[in-house]
Formats: sequence, C-alpha cells, structure tokens
Amino acid sequence: MIQDCLADDSGAADEWFEAVQLDNYGFSATAKDLDTIGTERPVALWGNDGHTVGSIAGATRFLA
Repeated sequence: MIQDCLADDSGAADEWFEAVQLDNYGFSATAKDLDTIGTERPVALWGNDGHTVGSIAGATRFLA
C-alpha cells in the first residue's frame, strides 16, 4: 500500500512522504517492516491517535 502511494507521488528525493490517519488498531509494522519500503525518500507514517509516528531508518537526517 505505502509503496504504491510512493510510486504515484512525484515528490523529490529529499521531500517527505507522509501517510496520515493510519488506523493504529488495524495497521502494525516494525522498524524492519518500514525499512523494506525501498525508498531513499524520508517517510513518516502518522497514526490516527495523533501520538504515533513511524519512519524509515535514516529519515531523521532530513529534520532541521
């Protein structure tokens, strides 16, 4: 699902890709799962509880 959305998104390599309102109770992924997304873009997945976020390894290098 996330890989399909990334493929459809025309963002630059250094532009954040964010998926928001993910169902915290219906979606679960480990850090290892997120790293298999296969992109160099920074990715953040925000949960629908407003408190949960997951990102791929290395994404924090894009934080200013």
